[in-house]
Amino acid sequence: MSDPLTVVVTIPGLQLKSPGNRLEHWRARSRRANGQKDVVRFHLLALGKGVRDRLAAAPRLAVRFVRVGGRKMDSDNLVAALKHCRDALADWLQIDDGSDWYDWRWPTQEPGSGYAVRIELETGGGA
Repeated sequence: MSDPLTVVVTIPGLQLKSPGNRLEHWRARSRRANGQKDVVRFHLLALGKGVRDRLAAAPRLAVRFVRVGGRKMDSDNLVAALKHCRDALADWLQIDDGSDWYDWRWPTQEPGSGYAVRIELETGGGA
């Protein structure tokens, strides 16, 4: 078994929208979703293949998303707003996000002067 690894990725400027009661054309929704995924992938790719391989080789991965800035969302909208970030992480790790391998921690929110999303990943225990 390898040593535990903790990785924290902060994605500045990523503003998540609450999906609740949102009337949006399907093309605009798709463009927003793909944009979020692209930004998250870009920051994860910057970590390098070695980090990805160490994370993917772990017996389990604890994951927490933290939304920074903006007005507070209620918990169900927070989870829904982070869907595309979660999908991008699973794509990068090449492990389906429905797998029991992930230990998805409840996402949290923090006040901040600007918008950001922080992804906290930890092997061998908990985030």
